[in-house]
Amino acid sequence: MKTLHLICNAHLDPVWQWDWDEGIAAALSTFYSAVKLAEEYDFIFCHNEVLLYKYIEKYDSKLFSKIQELVKQGKWKIMGGWYVQPDCMVPSGESFIRQISLGREYFKDKFDAYVTTAINFDAFAHTRGLVSILKHCGYDSYLFCRPMPNHDLFSKDKLPNGPFLWKGYDGSMIKALRQEDISIYCSALGKAKEAILRKASHYPNEEHVCILWGIGNHGGGPSRKDLNDIIDLQNEKKDEFNIIHSTPETYFKNVNPSKVVNRQLITFFKSYSSCHNIKFAHDQLENALYLSEKVCTIADIEGLYHYNKDTFKRAEETLCQIEFHDVLSGTSIKRGIDSSVRKAHMAIEELKEEFFIAFNKLAERLPKVKDGDDNFVLLNPYPYPYEGLVECELFALDGIDPRYKQYQLTLYDKDNNTIPHQVIKEDSEIDVDRRKRVIFKVNIPATSVISIGVHKEAIPKVNKADIALEKEIVLKDNVKTIKISKETGLVTSFTLGDKEYLNGDSFVPTIFNDNDDPWGWHLTRFNEKYDIMHQPYNRSNAFKTIRLNKSNKGIFANLENVSVTEDGELLTTVQALFTYQESHIVVQYKVYKNLPYIDVNYHVVWNEKNRGLKIMFSLNGEKKYFAQSAFGVEKYKADSNEYPINRYVGVNSEDKAFVIYNNSGIHSASKTGKKLYLTLLNGSSYCAHPTDHLPILPNHKRFPPYIEIGTHDFSLRVGINRMSECEKLAKEFNERIYSLL
Repeated sequence: MKTLHLICNAHLDPVWQWDWDEGIAAALSTFYSAVKLAEEYDFIFCHNEVLLYKYIEKYDSKLFSKIQELVKQGKWKIMGGWYVQPDCMVPSGESFIRQISLGREYFKDKFDAYVTTAINFDAFAHTRGLVSILKHCGYDSYLFCRPMPNHDLFSKDKLPNGPFLWKGYDGSMIKALRQEDISIYCSALGKAKEAILRKASHYPNEEHVCILWGIGNHGGGPSRKDLNDIIDLQNEKKDEFNIIHSTPETYFKNVNPSKVVNRQLITFFKSYSSCHNIKFAHDQLENALYLSEKVCTIADIEGLYHYNKDTFKRAEETLCQIEFHDVLSGTSIKRGIDSSVRKAHMAIEELKEEFFIAFNKLAERLPKVKDGDDNFVLLNPYPYPYEGLVECELFALDGIDPRYKQYQLTLYDKDNNTIPHQVIKEDSEIDVDRRKRVIFKVNIPATSVISIGVHKEAIPKVNKADIALEKEIVLKDNVKTIKISKETGLVTSFTLGDKEYLNGDSFVPTIFNDNDDPWGWHLTRFNEKYDIMHQPYNRSNAFKTIRLNKSNKGIFANLENVSVTEDGELLTTVQALFTYQESHIVVQYKVYKNLPYIDVNYHVVWNEKNRGLKIMFSLNGEKKYFAQSAFGVEKYKADSNEYPINRYVGVNSEDKAFVIYNNSGIHSASKTGKKLYLTLLNGSSYCAHPTDHLPILPNHKRFPPYIEIGTHDFSLRVGINRMSECEKLAKEFNERIYSLL
């Protein structure tokens, strides 16, 4: 006889079409109702997410105690065991570990519960990296709902109709099930009976069937009518079905699938690029947390500073909270996004304080390299020696008139060896020679701090001749050759040794048409329903450089279209200015001497609706397309589809790879033939998607807020390295060597 495992839940987004405070209220009312019904009826209420239980514990301690008692009685099941149901593509592998570890700790402490089935009912994609993470964290199964069959658009290999084995990057496997139905994880009020029968019909060949029911999408859970209807259904169908109130663990113990799936599970592609602000804040918080942990641990091991564990606990909880799938995916309302960004920034500032105390304790042991001179103190947080470039600023006490004098710097190490350096533009715009920014070469032992001596001397002003630019700027050193067009402001060639990796206009800001939906329902690429501009550089559809002579209006008034702003022993910086209608971009190409990479910064002033921004690269030759995922590297097809990426994406031929690293919230890319695109911004409105045959946005006179309107900053590092170096180089670009005067 077929067994129907009824898993009662109340899908409750803590934030979505509402802010966090309304999520708290919904959790209180949902849990109160579930407790009252659990005391009256014989069923099991299943619920996940530490965050919601913490709300109950904080705001209604009596209700929390009743839940604890019901858990002991087996009438309330702690389900999933994570901090929240996060987005399952954008976070790093380490972030997933924090979701699980915080969940394990809380549920063990408060309920003596240990969960072995992970659940992510509403996440819009699931990285294969989750498999090994779950397996090694004690999970044996995974229950999810998306991609639904009609939204599983990225693979011809459709998911099985029933349980299967999901295989990870390292060969680990866990049992998995996608719940199939139009109501997926919930059922409408008073409609549980018909939902149960409908869901059971999806699995005609399964002996054990998992059925999710309960009012959801803003809480609710079971209702008295639905519970009475289920009792009637159990009696009516007793000769056909064994209908039991169950849990995810009980269901998975009764199934032994053989079908193996070894791919990512992807839907709603636009959510990987929607809302740059929250993705950028999330990435900054990840970097700040992991870097601060390293530095504070070094200081703690050396007995110099015992860091504040509460600060790190709060930061971990904030990171996990803002990874909630409707937040990090950029599909929540503006208030929910804004409050989440504020939470991230507050956690970052608290971590900075802990970081600085630990750094100061490590630095104060170092003597000055030479009395009378200043010192730069540098910290290497990596477990290996670092050799490379570092930037730092200093403040000269007395300002001098830059028309007549300037400060000349000399940098030297503890052995009095002169260190190659170059003075570059400082952050301040005050026209007095008093603040200096310097880039210099260093070699720092693993997990160590060192001092660099700085001698400054006022000398007569040295006037540098302006560089006369030809039609092409050629920057050549012992390692690479970079060519930049004076006419377009675009890189036209990137050659390392005798091999050219970019051939044709690259780093091209490219406009594409978009719509109001930040999810991207029913789409796999930006040109499936509307047009994307694939041409590498076309004045009709791409960002245009402003006129070759100086502009006399707008934010670029009196500035050259393309100019060399820094040129010295270590670095040449080329600035290019682009405009499109009311939007503008300042691009800085930072070409380091004798290094196999360049850094490129984009400052974007965005004033577009229903238009998005990509950066296009013209690759020289067909190569394998890959991107970082959680604890793994995903191989993608060059099929124009939009795919999620983490901190790097690139192409490789055997062990050599052309790689684009980012540390600023870029999580989407596509490849078409020899063209590789990074998606920086899309043109969606907040929290709008198609419903039946209605338009995406209501037809009214109000102006809807568009997600990306405003200013944005992006940083890329683009270069050539071995595949085995990608993780290390991504870490170095995201968790920088720290330096301070």
